[in-house]
Parts: sequence; structure tokens; C-alpha cells
Amino acid sequence: MRELTRETKPLKGGNENEQRLNTEPPRWNTARLYPSLSGTRENAFRAMNRELISMYWEIGAYVSDKVKNGGWGKSVVSDFAKFIQAERPDIKGFSASSIWRMRQFYETYRENEKLAPLVREINWTQNLIIMSRTAISRQKHRIGCSPRQLRFGNS
Repeated sequence: MRELTRETKPLKGGNENEQRLNTEPPRWNTARLYPSLSGTRENAFRAMNRELISMYWEIGAYVSDKVKNGGWGKSVVSDFAKFIQAERPDIKGFSASSIWRMRQFYETYRENEKLAPLVREINWTQNLIIMSRTAISRQKHRIGCSPRQLRFGNS
């Protein structure tokens, strides 16, 4: 970490002992501290976001596997969401629809080895926006929209 320096106001004349007796409050040179504080805070938010997105990835993988191999459906995911909410009522964001989004998130990126680690660097809301726009583009493509219509609308 950068060194903090204390600015002292030198006394005119006098010796070293007289300077120590200066009762004026110290003025701290904090200009170097502010970038460090904001940088540390930003790094903490990034780390927290990565962990949160990783948790969503793991839940999505779990649900995806259960739906594929274990016969899970809407009612089981709903029960799973209720179970999480009952076990940890202090935790928000685990409704059935949120859990289905976690599954969609996992299934969207699981086969892309380069992109999968990168999606952990953006927040959940940005990931949801990307997935929703991608899903809309896929739907339009399936129903026969031309690339021009996808890009500019129905013109």
C-alpha cells in the first residue's frame, strides 16, 4: 500500500523540542489514499460479483442436469425455490423464475470455453439483458426474419 505522509507545519525558529510541542492538529496528505480506497472497493465488488455469478452457474448446472436426467420440471423447481426460501429466508433472489434463469444462463454459455469465464466479469443484470436479446434474436430467426429485419425491425 502507498505510504501516507503527515504534513507538519514547521515553526519559525526554535529547536526540535519546540517543534514537537506544536499543538496544531496534523494535516494528512490523503491525496494518494483516495485512489487506493476506490480501487480496493471496486476490486471487492468485482470479487463479490464473480462469486455470485459462479454460484448462479453452479445452481444452473445442477438444475440443468436434474431436468435432463432426473425428470425435474416446473413443479420441482418451484418446490426447490420454496425449500431455499424456507431454509434461508434472509436470502433473496431464489424464486422459481430466477432459478430457471440460472439454468438458462448455464445452458447459454456452457459450451463456449472462451466466453464462460468472461460472463462472470459482468453483473447479473447485464447477463440477463444479453440472454434476453439473444433469445429474441433466435426467435425471430426461427420464424424467418431476414438479417435486415433483425437489425432494423420490420421495414
